Amino acid sequence: MRASSFELLFNEAAELLEFAFRLNIKLYGGANLHRRAMNIARRFSLPATYDAHYAALAEKLNAPLWTADKRLAYALDGFIEIQVISSA
Repeated sequence: MRASSFELLFNEAAELLEFAFRLNIKLYGGANLHRRAMNIARRFSLPATYDAHYAALAEKLNAPLWTADKRLAYALDGFIEIQVISSA
């Protein structure tokens, strides 16, 4: 039974996850990426590693980090290239 219309049952979530794996999308991860994210979170005083994982991946791929979070962009200014998306 669902608590709300937005809640997925475990079996539904597992089925969607397996579908996503079949989309031929390259996944990045691994211990080194997680360690780097932890270090970035500590270095830039980020409250959680959630955003730091995106920063670590942008650094690894030598790609800009696109975000609408101006506080994150300010915190990481000069570390990696940041593209701020305006919320109009």
